[in-house]
Amino acid sequence: MDAESPNPNSRLYQAFKEHSQKFPDCDGSLDWNQHGEEKRGLAWILSIRCKKCHYTSHHKKLYEEVSRSGRGRRAAQLNVAMAVGHLGTNLTTEGMRGMLLGANIEPASATNIHQTCNKVGKIITDVNKNSMKKIRQDIQELNEKCGLANTPIRAEGDARYNNATFSAIGKTPFQAATQVTYTLSENVTQKKNVVAVFCGNKLCKKGTHLRAKGKEVTCPGYEGCTANIPPETTIGDEKRWAAECISELQSDDRPHIISHFTSDGDSAAASGASEKQGHMIENLKDLRHFFDSQRKQTAKAPFSSHMFPGRTKAMRESMQRRFALDLKLRCRTEYENCYKHYSGDLPLMKRAMSTAVRSIISCYQGQCGKSCQLHSFSCRGLKNNKWNSSVLPRDFELSMTEEDMCLLRYPMYN
Repeated sequence: MDAESPNPNSRLYQAFKEHSQKFPDCDGSLDWNQHGEEKRGLAWILSIRCKKCHYTSHHKKLYEEVSRSGRGRRAAQLNVAMAVGHLGTNLTTEGMRGMLLGANIEPASATNIHQTCNKVGKIITDVNKNSMKKIRQDIQELNEKCGLANTPIRAEGDARYNNATFSAIGKTPFQAATQVTYTLSENVTQKKNVVAVFCGNKLCKKGTHLRAKGKEVTCPGYEGCTANIPPETTIGDEKRWAAECISELQSDDRPHIISHFTSDGDSAAASGASEKQGHMIENLKDLRHFFDSQRKQTAKAPFSSHMFPGRTKAMRESMQRRFALDLKLRCRTEYENCYKHYSGDLPLMKRAMSTAVRSIISCYQGQCGKSCQLHSFSCRGLKNNKWNSSVLPRDFELSMTEEDMCLLRYPMYN
């Protein structure tokens, strides 16, 4: 940048002064010199030209550059900032270009955007790794201040995929997802900061191109490969991905030991973390997955044909699905209210919830009254103060056999 003009735009404005000094008698208007413009991503290098005396200024950069050492062209801060924002969204390169075109902004080429994002992505990865390492160190220091040095911590983890893992059922013999991100968060502070992340990727465009040319390459394993897990790997193997996050924790000088690990109901992540850590971890189930699993079991349970109201089989099946959703909401409300009532005292909660289950079943049978008044935490059993379902009709009642009651109790107790 010029020392006399720290603002990039002011460099171009100096052309007006230069024009008046060199051609004091010229009263022509200055305009952009479109023949000499140069585009760099979203940034421009322009000059000004007089239509009357043909004065042309020097080319000026209308952007600030990213400072760095070494030789070569310096990137425009605008392009780098756009890449940082782009990587924080789910937009593809073409999606980003389409958004800019919609705003009547001429976008950079797809190659330019892709190359900039690749360079910026490596920096963002390093910054995030250092940030997570700092968070882990802060937790160590916090425990030491509380007199809990070297105390095991609680954590929770889950995986996300670029496609739903069940979306390929009946459509393709291959797995639906090709990318996985497993996130491990601490349960020590209220912030629940992310302390470790593993990103798995099966995609490699270069490998596909080389194999199409007849070259034998295996992903991953050759220079320039973008994949870091083999294509035959089970993408839903949360046990393996959790172990990768534990490896990141163990890379610290004073690694954390996890005592409790919260995961979804069908995940083997806790066992993978235990094996990698070398210490047994108690596995806890999070409420969202737990109650969603309960909903699925209730919706698929083989209840008797006359348990749910409806003239046709399709109507009764629809009512069963609606009942499963309402039961999920009811049980979660009961649990949360019970937790607040007993301040998290688990022995008292277990005793209370066992009787609450019986009152819930009686309530759905149309016997809402004294049982709900005594044992329910979400239904008072009164005409103007009872459980109001948002998915079931007001006059909904179940007609259950003893076998139906056993089938209904099972997902509620388990």
